[in-house]
Amino acid sequence: MNGDVLWYGPRMGADLTGSLGLAATKCADDVGVGAPLYLGTEWMTLFIKKHPDFNLTRISNQQYEEIVYAGWQEFANTIDTTDADFSRFKERCGKILTFHGLADPVIPAQGSEHYYDSVAALDPGMNDFYRLFFAPGVAHCFGGPGGQPYTVLDALVEWVENGTAPDTLTVSFISAAGMTYY
Repeated sequence: MNGDVLWYGPRMGADLTGSLGLAATKCADDVGVGAPLYLGTEWMTLFIKKHPDFNLTRISNQQYEEIVYAGWQEFANTIDTTDADFSRFKERCGKILTFHGLADPVIPAQGSEHYYDSVAALDPGMNDFYRLFFAPGVAHCFGGPGGQPYTVLDALVEWVENGTAPDTLTVSFISAAGMTYY
């Protein structure tokens, strides 16, 4: 609890008030109230605090940090995705293709970039088995004003079966006028 950043936040352009937004609100009778993202609230109340009625609306920054750290301690072995050692995966000729929408309001793209850099630090030849692409304007897996990568699986199959690693991913884009571009 020393004031360090716990993790990355959403990038500029992420919809913070939409259905997956971190700062969503519900309005009725011209009154708006906060509507926290259920993924975070249920994770904290049901899994970490183990109390469905635990009130997250009145916790301090210190209490929030304590809850986050408690979750890391209890669940790291189960859901942690920070192991950057892909040596066994690479030995088996595995391939990983990842894209991350830069307008993702739920999972910050900087987390994927951080992980990619961690893998690169252990294996400078990682481009032989791992590629990361960013999709400007794309939200969580899809949606948003950006071009949607739609050939990810095709690119992975081409890489695995024919040895042709992708340098780009093809996207489709629907303009404000409803025209689709590739």
